[in-house]
Amino acid sequence: MDSTTASLVQVHRSQNKVLQRAFSTFVLHHLHQSMFRRGTQERITHAIIFDEAHRAARLKLISTMAKEGRKYGLSFVVASQEAKDFDPSLFTAVANYLALRLGESDGKLMAKIFVPSDKVTLYADRIKDTKKFKAWFYSAEMRQLVFVALGEAKPD
Repeated sequence: MDSTTASLVQVHRSQNKVLQRAFSTFVLHHLHQSMFRRGTQERITHAIIFDEAHRAARLKLISTMAKEGRKYGLSFVVASQEAKDFDPSLFTAVANYLALRLGESDGKLMAKIFVPSDKVTLYADRIKDTKKFKAWFYSAEMRQLVFVALGEAKPD
């Protein structure tokens, strides 16, 4: 947390899922303790981006960090293949969502967060049918679901 440069922790280097989960737990606990040591912050100073978070999604610490992080200057981003991988308490702490194409059950779960109950089926179907390089963005601040185009990867 004292560094001004980016750090990358590659948990997936090991194929052992138990080791990946243990290492993820260790890293998250270290970050959690560090945020308390440095105290509250006036602004966001660090971003923690946890890709392939399904490998440790059931860790209660993910929800805790999402809930408490902003106060300590942390932006916490989790990315996974399926929404159902996460503990439901995580969704109460999330301010912004970017949903790409999802399956039936995950699309319905996300639609319930994004839209009024009378539009859940419509938007669950839309999320399920989202094309490549397209996504749905939802912000609790805007309280509006927006269809967005993502940049297509350029060939090397």
